[in-house]
This record gives sequence, C-alpha cells and structure tokens, in this order.
Amino acid sequence: MLALLTKPPLRHVEPLISAFNRMARELTNDSSTELIFSADEEPTYRVLSDALSAIYSLVSEITQDKTKEENRPLLAIVSYPAREDADTFSQALIAHEVAHLALERVVERQSIRDRIFLNTKSDFGTPPAIPGRPESTAEGTEKDPEADATRYQNWIKELGADHIAVRILGPVYYFSFVEHVIGSNEPSYDPILEKFDSHPPIALRLKWLQREVTDFINELPEGEARDRLQKRVDFWEPIVNQYDQLASPGAQELIEAIQGFLDVAVDRTRKLVSEIFDKRLYSPEQFDKDVPEIIWKLEHNVAPSERILAENSDPDEPRPWSVPVDWRSILNASYLLLSEAAAKSPMDPTLRDDANRMLRGSIELSELHHKMSKLKTAYGELGEPK
Repeated sequence: MLALLTKPPLRHVEPLISAFNRMARELTNDSSTELIFSADEEPTYRVLSDALSAIYSLVSEITQDKTKEENRPLLAIVSYPAREDADTFSQALIAHEVAHLALERVVERQSIRDRIFLNTKSDFGTPPAIPGRPESTAEGTEKDPEADATRYQNWIKELGADHIAVRILGPVYYFSFVEHVIGSNEPSYDPILEKFDSHPPIALRLKWLQREVTDFINELPEGEARDRLQKRVDFWEPIVNQYDQLASPGAQELIEAIQGFLDVAVDRTRKLVSEIFDKRLYSPEQFDKDVPEIIWKLEHNVAPSERILAENSDPDEPRPWSVPVDWRSILNASYLLLSEAAAKSPMDPTLRDDANRMLRGSIELSELHHKMSKLKTAYGELGEPK
C-alpha cells in the first residue's frame, strides 16, 4: 500500500480526478470520501477501498498505540496502469473501481455486496458446484465446501461492479473493457489458475456487459444517439463472440452450469442499484440529450464543455448563461466519434491522440465550470440577508 502512495498520478489523468472524486462521494453518500490516484507499473486497475484503516493499523503496529480512530473519512487508493496515462478512453475502467466503493456502502446495517449475494441465495437456493481447482494438490484431498461460496461472492461482487460501472458512466465502460481485454490477451477461463478465485471468467463478464449495454440501448428513443451506439455495439459483437468461442471447454461448461444462479444475481443487482442510487446513475435520457450536440461540436472542433442557454431578460427569474455538459456524456460521445473516424481511417495513428487531447481539455473545462457554479451558489447564499 505504501508503495502505491509513492507513485502519484501522471499529468494526463488529472482532469478526471475531480470528476471521479465527485462520483465516489455521491455513490458512498459521504462528502468526506477521497480518492488518491496512483500510476503503477502493473497493467491492471485496482482499488484499496479503506486505505486509512490500513494506515492506522500499520502505525499502531509500529508505535504500539491501540487507540481507535472514530468517524474517519473513507480514503481509497485507485491504482491505474502508468502506460495508459495518456489514453483517457482507457481510464473509463476506473469506474469499475469506484463501483466497488458503492458495493461496500452499508444500508440498513448490511453492505450492498452482501445483500445481493444473500438475496440471490435466498431466491435461488444452493448454487451449483463450480468446476475448479482443488484447495490442495495432495492426493486424496477433497475440495473445501466453502470454496464455491467464496468464488460466487467474489464473482457477484465483480459482476456487480461491472453493472454499476455501466450505469454510472455509460456504454463507454463496456467498450473500454473490451479493448482492454483484447489488448491484454487474458485467458478466458482456466479452473486451475488462482486468478479465477477472485474474478469471474472473462467470457462471462463480456456476456454480462453485452447484455447491460443492450438494455441501455433499449431504453433509448429512436434517433441519432441510439443509432450511433448500436453501430458500435454491432461492431464489437462478432469480436466478443469470437473471444467467447475461443474460450476453453471449461469456461463454456462453467457458464452453462451457473447461468441460472447468476441470472438471479443480475436481477437482484439491478433492483438494488436502481433503488439505492437512482438519480446518481447516468441515464439513457441524459445520453440521448447530450450525445448529438457533443458530436456536432467535436466535428466542428469546438470543445463540448458547456451548453449555452437562451438568455432570459426577466430579472425576477434569472437564468445562467450556460451550464456545464456532463463529463460522462463527453466521454461517451467522444468515443463514438473516434470509433467512426477510426473505421474510415484505420491506419491514421494521430486520431486517438487528437481525440484524447480534445477529450481531456473538454472534461477539464466542464469540471471547472461545475466548480465555479457551486462557488457562485455558495457565495450567493452567504450574501443573502438573514
């Protein structure tokens, strides 16, 4: 953990720090929540969800001070690959790590993560056995009966974080995940590998996410935003399916065996996330409203950081001149436009770099606009007569 603290974020990720911190505070319902970003040499994204507990534990061990710290803020360390610092589209994967903080949120004395698992077990019954590695390679050793339960809990947690990531960030999370998986050449599933004790098979995650984005599309009205999104999903579908077909026989067997249990988990996850987070989610309505306008501005080389409103001359009903555009809409629309441009000029190496620069600048301006609007409101309230 201390090693992560010595690796501060590189400069290109800075525009997203404010946005993801605001997202984390909304999901945890705690204004003191703080994310610390760390650029790591490892090619993975991860989160240490309660860094302060680890720090206090380390300090008390060194100093022998057993004093308990009460009401401490939630401090989380988000680690991302340093090599992807300049690719803001890849950093959409940070949404999955933020989603883990949401799953740890306690509601009615129980974390959302535990509630999903227990509700699924209650509705489905005993889940089927997972074909996997024995807990020991010693001859005659039987598999630990708790091993399957632990795997299921871990897998539902990861799949739940994928679901939340799509619902808080939009379809761009799915696209970034597919690019990451294909680029990393990860195995789909090998029951011998310990890796799959903590994370579900890639083929399973891809199937889950594909369905999440399809549901998102089905909530969109007919129009430009839906058409552009559907084209991108259609582009990735054969690639995702091919990856699934290349999965080991063990992966296919596993997915078929546990599909019923995980279908119940999907339903419970969706219901809880919708009930608890509601307005904190990124809605298809917002996507449909923002994406066409953002793409038009990008095509005309205009940073889509704000929406200009009609000027209102009525002093009794003042309106702001402009409002910031949702940074998530900027990210989603920028990805769609980049994908269309790359399809037309697949050999142009400058497309993604140029799109990243415009994306970072637009998000930075949007976040600055958001902060200034909050300051104006705060100062306005301070200046009101008592």
